[in-house]
Amino acid sequence: DLCVILGNLFDNAIEASLALPEDRRLIRVYMDMKGTQLYISFTNFTATAKQKKIGRRFATTKGAGHGFGLVRIDNLIEKLDGYLSRNSEDGAFTTEILIPQL
Repeated sequence: DLCVILGNLFDNAIEASLALPEDRRLIRVYMDMKGTQLYISFTNFTATAKQKKIGRRFATTKGAGHGFGLVRIDNLIEKLDGYLSRNSEDGAFTTEILIPQL
């Protein structure tokens, strides 16, 4: 489950970063235990303006047949009884996750 979460976050961040000049690319990953929960913070710079949400989810910018990675993450976080927050601003996208550890 953790590999799917991190893999999708990295895939999205790398793809978004490729649209930037090399000297402006940044992906920041922070992971730590917060009490009995695994905390993950994932931020990447983007070349886009603030992304729009459709309902509770951000719309894919990749076109038809894409956008399933975030849904997979959402489903896993729900299955693991975790917490997920996403934030899009002009030039940056952040995901924060808390996953209870048994």
